[in-house]
Amino acid sequence: MCKQLSPILFALTIVCSFDSHSAPTLNDADQLEFFETKIRPVLADHCYKCHSGKAENLKGGLYLDSKHGMLTGGESGTPAIVPGNAAASRLIEAIGYKNEDLQMPPPKSGGKLSEQQIADFVTWINSGAFDPRTNSAPTPQVVISEAAKNHWAFLPAKNPPVPIVKTKRWAQTPIDHFILATLETNGLQPSPFAAKRTLIRRATFDLTGLPPTFEEVEKFFKDKSPDAFATAVDRLLASPRYGERWARYWLDLARFADTKGYVYSGREETKFIHSYAYRDWVIRALNDDLPYDRFLKLQIAADQVADADRESLAAMGFLTLGRRFLGVVHDIIDDRIDVVMRGTQGLTVSCARCHDHKFDPIPTKDYYSLYGVFAGAYERQVPLTATSQTAKDFLDFEKKLKILEEKFQSAFNARREEQSKRLRAKTTDYLVSVLSVEKLNSEVFYSFVQADDVNPVIVRQWNSYLLGTAKAFDPIWSPWRAYAALPASEFSTKAASVISSLTNATQKLNPLIEKAFAEKIPGSMRDVAEAYGRILTGINQKCLEAADNKTALSKDEEALRQILYAADSPTTIPAGAIVDMEWYFDEPTRVELGTLQAQIDQWIIQ
Repeated sequence: MCKQLSPILFALTIVCSFDSHSAPTLNDADQLEFFETKIRPVLADHCYKCHSGKAENLKGGLYLDSKHGMLTGGESGTPAIVPGNAAASRLIEAIGYKNEDLQMPPPKSGGKLSEQQIADFVTWINSGAFDPRTNSAPTPQVVISEAAKNHWAFLPAKNPPVPIVKTKRWAQTPIDHFILATLETNGLQPSPFAAKRTLIRRATFDLTGLPPTFEEVEKFFKDKSPDAFATAVDRLLASPRYGERWARYWLDLARFADTKGYVYSGREETKFIHSYAYRDWVIRALNDDLPYDRFLKLQIAADQVADADRESLAAMGFLTLGRRFLGVVHDIIDDRIDVVMRGTQGLTVSCARCHDHKFDPIPTKDYYSLYGVFAGAYERQVPLTATSQTAKDFLDFEKKLKILEEKFQSAFNARREEQSKRLRAKTTDYLVSVLSVEKLNSEVFYSFVQADDVNPVIVRQWNSYLLGTAKAFDPIWSPWRAYAALPASEFSTKAASVISSLTNATQKLNPLIEKAFAEKIPGSMRDVAEAYGRILTGINQKCLEAADNKTALSKDEEALRQILYAADSPTTIPAGAIVDMEWYFDEPTRVELGTLQAQIDQWIIQ
């Protein structure tokens, strides 16, 4: 019985019965015409339906609509053809019907090709399998089902016509017509009208989450006006309890919590001590009938909204009150992308973190576009309102808090300078490490480095710094870029001309850099990194000696010194790095600073 080719069967080793010399070869002048008249039409008519980028169900992972696909083969990675050797080509075995389990095209799809067509393929392959098709990598056509195309969530919103119903007197609003139409379609009748006591209880529980008081029920009973129920609903909507009740639904969606989840125990406060500010903002927004578009805009970007007041900054708790995942920045950002997209779009996009979404129209490119937005953001705490409290308890609290904060800042500044000093001394190690930065683990948690270890975070900072110098000619770093652009196999032969190629009437290298590479031509990028390291550490040492001797550096030396001492230097720990101190300091320093920070947090909570 003939069977359709499967990925497993296609991967089998097949003994071909065709003699590789059984057909004549073609000269160069005839190859193009032969392919276009004898080969391409047969492939298009008999093969592309199952083996092309437009196939609805690609068979065996094999593309026959490109040269690349035929030479790569199917899921096994074994070529379908071997140019110059038809006997070793699986395509010939398949179309020759010599193997019951490998017969292409399958009988149900038209059956075996003619003997002349098979002979043409043998001739084509033995002549070198000339293939003018230039699509090097076939791209499968994404097949979207009709159900997916017509899913209501991806269709433009529109006003549907109000359905016609039989019991016209029951329906009082357009929504009633839709409800009644569905009931009548299913042979059902509406429930009877609720009694007044039931109605007021339902409305009160629904809008405030609480039962009505005796007085509220009595008042509703006594109100005989036609709009008595509307009046009761307006009263309930105006109640502060309305916002408190319905805010719970949004807070659940916003994964609101006053705890951070799994954090470094003992070194970080486990609670969001100001989380109540976001909760209260959501409640106020609902009670004040804040327009929905502004409700969303403030929660995503209140700090960028020109007319937002300070209290509106609390809205950004929507982003910042998620779990902290032991400080893993990738997971924190993923959580923020997820809450924004699920909350505002009704879509789960986290699948696109690893691959294009399998069902929804969300490519990985879009996911990482959002990732870039959040990766470029940072958190800071600001007072929402200025306090005018003068009570003795508050003044005592403020005094104690100031003492703790000054103690922390003093310790932080001292440790920050100590660490920066170590980093400057290890410049050579970091520049060498940049050469293999792509091998670093992208996860920064559990990076418990010791004081003199190479810190992956600093390596990445050096890499980012060097990338930032690539926009234009740089007197110091242009040689680095020029050497890095040389292929490893040609480095030794082309390195000697790099410095001279960078110097002209309008471009002048830093003389110290130019001299170092002119005197000793590097043999590899490691030599380049070590040379830069020697120059910079030498300048650093001279800088320290100059400070002691109160002597000035030259202009060229000062330019090199700035690399290690400027505010944007890879060796300078940012002044605002308190929140991110996990990644900059060694373990003992983390513990010390974490303990001080925890004391401050606990004092604020108390």
